[in-house]
Amino acid sequence: MEPQKTTLAAGISHRHMPLSFKIGTSVITWHVNFNGCWSALNVLTSKKVGSTFSVTDEKGKTQMYKITKKVVVKKGSYEKS
Repeated sequence: MEPQKTTLAAGISHRHMPLSFKIGTSVITWHVNFNGCWSALNVLTSKKVGSTFSVTDEKGKTQMYKITKKVVVKKGSYEKS
């Protein structure tokens, strides 16, 4: 999946469950470094599997999440699938 072309936004996989679902897996992607700019979301890369974090939506609703798996994709050109 292709993250947004900015370090200020993350991409959410449509093949997985939305963040608002009570159960299931959500997949979030973002550019760690896009055009020389570091992402504010990089704070999540230092957290270990099992760590929790919260997300507050535009309506002010906060929800907690737990990191269950982390994957680093090396920079490169990948075929769309």
